[in-house]
Amino acid sequence: MGDFGLRHGPLSHSSATRDATCAAQVKKALGRLAAREGLGKLPVYALGASSGGAFVLALAAEMKLDGVCRWGPH
Repeated sequence: MGDFGLRHGPLSHSSATRDATCAAQVKKALGRLAAREGLGKLPVYALGASSGGAFVLALAAEMKLDGVCRWGPH
């Protein structure tokens, strides 16, 4: 990413609608980011808190993740 030699690409997602297509949209965005920045071979982790915790679980059902951290109500 840039000339900084970083080998990670943080991505933040926020959804006002919280509809069922959000996980598919994030999967597509991650694919484009990984291809553009040459990050395709790096692991992908997801972190979510509260409703974001539910989202990262939905994302894990949509795509392969190397790790998930969910924090929030049970």
